[in-house]
Amino acid sequence: MGINSKDKYLSEFNKYTARNYGVADFLANSSFKNDKVFVWGPDSPTIYALSRRIPPIKYVADYHIFDYLNLKDAAKMLSANKPRFIIITQEAKSFIEITNLLRQNYILVSNTDNAEIWSLLN
Repeated sequence: MGINSKDKYLSEFNKYTARNYGVADFLANSSFKNDKVFVWGPDSPTIYALSRRIPPIKYVADYHIFDYLNLKDAAKMLSANKPRFIIITQEAKSFIEITNLLRQNYILVSNTDNAEIWSLLN
């Protein structure tokens, strides 16, 4: 008995895998290698690796920010070094501090498997 689709196969790993591949494909096809992206939510380091894109700050996982920084300072760092895309997953912990940055500088361009993908306005 085989698996008949890529998504079904990916879903066998964990509940985020198929979504992460979808978001990573979007990023790889919609940005340049030097473009920075910021992913907010569980399993975010995987998206950076799959898309071959790096974050604008040194923290790649939400728990890094909670452990070594704080949301207010993270939002300031993102405002100073705006990434080309910001991805917020449905499972992400609340990050109210980023709302003003999104409203003023970004537009929602996709909702891929419950991950909002915001693009920087030029």
